[in-house]
Amino acid sequence: MLELDRVEARYGAISVVRGVSLTVAGGEIVGLIGPNGAGKTTTLLTIMGEVPCAGGVVRLRGKAISGLPTEATVRRGIALVPEGRHIFANLTVAENLRLGLAGRQSRDGLDADMDWIHGLFPVVGQFRERPAGALSGGQQQQLAIARAMIAAPTVLLLDEPSLGLAPSVIDTVLGALSDIRARGVAILLVEQRAQLIAGFADRTHVLSNGRIRMSLTPDEAQDTDRMIAAYLA
Repeated sequence: MLELDRVEARYGAISVVRGVSLTVAGGEIVGLIGPNGAGKTTTLLTIMGEVPCAGGVVRLRGKAISGLPTEATVRRGIALVPEGRHIFANLTVAENLRLGLAGRQSRDGLDADMDWIHGLFPVVGQFRERPAGALSGGQQQQLAIARAMIAAPTVLLLDEPSLGLAPSVIDTVLGALSDIRARGVAILLVEQRAQLIAGFADRTHVLSNGRIRMSLTPDEAQDTDRMIAAYLA
């Protein structure tokens, strides 16, 4: 579904992503972990077209999308849940959710998708008329994912979805991602909680200094020595 083939990205003369290659199939969750400044967020922004792809190519369903404006990437079926959630605090929960419609290719099946989202995240329906800024951090994260899913993406990118959340809320978010995966969505998940994600995702790549240093299966999630070595590479 999603393929990065030797992707590079720079900020001015500074190289941040250096020849990253990975794939995410439909119905698969792939983790991307690594130290701060490793290039994880930049990788997501390069997929979205917010940071220019300076080398290599990003493909969606086998077709190159590198160089497309962000809005065109969204309309082709990629949604991003950014770090910090970026909820519009003064809008209601329902209004925030409707913003996701801007990226939806067709209104066909919208009612069914809305029902599914309300079942996945009951707080979205329960607090639909409440200002989004009045929600807790965990509730805002659920709204952010719901807003992305109302666009009916085929690829979902998430940047630090567990940041600042209580363990019970993290479990809720990860459970929701499992349900989303079951619908055939390809998920690329950037996280700081290395062992948690390595044990949860189908496979996890360690990014350090802009390069993928190693890949882990869930069975290898507890191999902290190898993981630390990859972080320091």
